[in-house]
Amino acid sequence: MASQVSAQVGISTDYSQPDNSAMLDVKSSNKGLLVPRLTLTRISSIIAPANDLIVYCTSHKKFYAFLASTNAWQEFMYGPGLILPPSLPTVTTNTVTNITTNNKTSGGNVISDGGAPVTAYGVCWRTGVNPTLSDNLTTDGTET
Repeated sequence: MASQVSAQVGISTDYSQPDNSAMLDVKSSNKGLLVPRLTLTRISSIIAPANDLIVYCTSHKKFYAFLASTNAWQEFMYGPGLILPPSLPTVTTNTVTNITTNNKTSGGNVISDGGAPVTAYGVCWRTGVNPTLSDNLTTDGTET
């Protein structure tokens, strides 16, 4: 047997009851409401945000609401602006040249960071296909 409970929450300085149309009613004559304050990186990492979820972006100093219809965070109250979900980075790789027993020459370029900061540059390789960061790699700094 399933049961369901519903309630309203009133938070006030005057002990008043919550408005009948509100699930949460916050009343104060001298205090505000703080919504979650997150960096752009943290906001972008929220998995499957609820439609109309509201956050404050400390990186941009602006409020955003997630709109499921556009699959993006829409800035509100301060004008236009979007935080799009990060995408996969785009890189190009150079053909391996100067192959000897112990050395090879290669490299590549980051065409798009996918909406997230690049934290390191380098080359990873293996004798098979699809090398990962668990395979051999170089770390060539953090500069573009």
